[in-house]
Amino acid sequence: MNDTPAYGLWTLVALNSAIFIIFAFSFAKPQSTRDWRSFGAFSAFLVALFTEMYGFPLTLYLLSGWLTSKFPGVDWFAHDSGHLLEMLFGWKSNPHFGPFHILSSLFIFGGFWLLASAWKVLYAAQREHRLATSGPYARIRHPQYAGFVLIMFGFLLQWPTLVTLAMFPILVFMYWRLALREEREVAATFGEEYARYRAQTPGFLPFRDQPVRLGGDRCSKAGDKSRGGRGLRSRRRRRRAAKEGASRGWQPEAATSFQPPNAMRRRLVVATTVVGGAGLVASAVPFVASMAPSERARSAGAPVEADVSKLEPGQLATVEWRGKPVWILRRTPEMIERLGRLDRLLLDPASARTQQPEYCRNPLRSIRPEWWIAVALCTHLGCVPSVRKDVAPADLGPDWPGGFYCPCHGSKFDFAGRVFRNVPAPLNLEVPRHKYLSDAVVLVGADDDASG
Repeated sequence: MNDTPAYGLWTLVALNSAIFIIFAFSFAKPQSTRDWRSFGAFSAFLVALFTEMYGFPLTLYLLSGWLTSKFPGVDWFAHDSGHLLEMLFGWKSNPHFGPFHILSSLFIFGGFWLLASAWKVLYAAQREHRLATSGPYARIRHPQYAGFVLIMFGFLLQWPTLVTLAMFPILVFMYWRLALREEREVAATFGEEYARYRAQTPGFLPFRDQPVRLGGDRCSKAGDKSRGGRGLRSRRRRRRAAKEGASRGWQPEAATSFQPPNAMRRRLVVATTVVGGAGLVASAVPFVASMAPSERARSAGAPVEADVSKLEPGQLATVEWRGKPVWILRRTPEMIERLGRLDRLLLDPASARTQQPEYCRNPLRSIRPEWWIAVALCTHLGCVPSVRKDVAPADLGPDWPGGFYCPCHGSKFDFAGRVFRNVPAPLNLEVPRHKYLSDAVVLVGADDDASG
């Protein structure tokens, strides 16, 4: 397991947001109020994406109560836990090699392959002033939009968030509407040639042979058989679309099934491309980090010595070890006596779950009864609990024997770090490896001689 920080990387949030927003701005060049509103919303989406990826995991935070109750053995605020599907289905190894991550990679790279293949055919068709009907265009009419949807769906499988789940159907609907508008414009230029192509080629899915509807008229497999007033209305629509295209500077002889450069489509293309690139960077960073030596490996052999000679019974000292606060508590006889009467209130009184070295798997969770050492981070969200030595206070109830209370969400632990029942925290506090060098000095982070 890697002990590097999972979140709070605000420099990385700011850097990635700035790079991709500037990149998008260089293509979009917003001018009107409507353009700036659209670009502002897109920029906010990018900032939210990177904030959740590297700064603050909003989705995990909002779902933490349900996740910790249903899956108590998972550290939901480790960076790997952002791969929610692997975690929910019980994948125990590196999530980058999990089935959903592999499947998402196939969708993502398949989408990029479709985009690259389509652009090659499209470029040749543009130079020759004809429809793009070969390569991917021989199977579907809108391979670019299909590629974008595949990429977005791949990232949903890989790193789902509440924001992307909400945006995905909206973007798919916008692509569909844009495709309809685009087809009307292309039909106005290529007429019967495009009608025959449209009748023979599905729009988005290669196994569908129903053409999409173009503003009220449909193309059958035998071609467009518009008659009477319906044909007149279709011709009027084509002429109107051609006039609109000319007003935008669109040259009919250069038209293809993806050519009209209207501002809405350009923003969608840029938005999807940038988000896709952001997702690739976001997925690559934790993958590469998972291959690096962990903080535990890098800091092996560097334990922390603590002088406990001045601690009086009932006093607690805090030292730092590997960037974490560690408590050293000198328990009173009364504290030790009360620990033996709490089993009915505790979730894991026997310390069955691995949160301590084997030599501390006892009711007191310590080497010496008087001394207790633990990492001072709540096992719910990593907050630092408060010390509450008072017995049966009004705010904690008559059963409170004294211990540690996390005011963030109400988790409770006794003076052995054992978690109470019916609180958000799923595990006992972690007891690190340690040993006593003398009666006055304890070494935190080494246990080659735990007897003492």
